[in-house]
Amino acid sequence: MRLRIEALKAAEGRPEPAARFLRRAIEAHLDRGLGACPFREAESARLIEDAILRTHDRRARLLAWTIMPNHVHVLCERREGVGLRSLVSAWKTHGVRRLNAKDGRVGILWSRDVLHRGLTEPSDRLRAVAYIESNPLMAGVVSDLADHPCSSGRFRAENASVDAARLSSAAEAARSAMRR
Repeated sequence: MRLRIEALKAAEGRPEPAARFLRRAIEAHLDRGLGACPFREAESARLIEDAILRTHDRRARLLAWTIMPNHVHVLCERREGVGLRSLVSAWKTHGVRRLNAKDGRVGILWSRDVLHRGLTEPSDRLRAVAYIESNPLMAGVVSDLADHPCSSGRFRAENASVDAARLSSAAEAARSAMRR
């Protein structure tokens, strides 16, 4: 995870094609499950997911999330007065304590930095949901999104009230953007 942060920091200020290349290289590295994969086991991923879900409706409204083998994606709307660092710190602290207790380990697991983007347009949010929820499928972690144990996508797959056409077109747009 630290590699991702450092490479993304290195991309800042570079011409857009070089920065995009670095971001894609890091995402490909993560998606292949290279490096430490502390969330590969379903039980470990659930501990992290539980830490994130604890804040839903209290500190933030969760819109989408997925726990990958070596990183986490979350899209949320923070409640008024809740800082991003405070929210993410709550996820990390609670999750790592439980994960360390399970594995008999001590110490830091997460990178100190947080990668974030502000999204204001509804179409941007829809694309972000599609990207986050389709990430396990695109990375080859699962062959069916409903099979990913720790993602908001499994709930959407079960819920017929979700506008599947909009979600599908947003997923395709996210995939196209990744290919560029």
